[in-house]
Amino acid sequence: MDNARNYTKEELEFVKELAELGFTNNEILIIVNNDPKTIVDYMNYGNLWGKYEIRKANYTLAKAGSQPAITAHAALLNYADIANKSLYNETSYDTNGQ
Repeated sequence: MDNARNYTKEELEFVKELAELGFTNNEILIIVNNDPKTIVDYMNYGNLWGKYEIRKANYTLAKAGSQPAITAHAALLNYADIANKSLYNETSYDTNGQ
């Protein structure tokens, strides 16, 4: 995560929610550090916010037991995992830094 500033507890909870919804690290940084300066920044943010709304609804369905929603959500998490690992050029990582 960007260590350039301190994040509030609410922002960190939102980051956790975005990760649960299958957003990549880069996508999370774009959403959380929303400070668009160009039209492209606004388009990227809008696109990601639309995905957030859809993924949030799908996640709710998945938690309620919808098999298609569970399958779709698992695919999103897998994609985010692959994207994050390639971002750091790693084959594996864990949250304990080992």
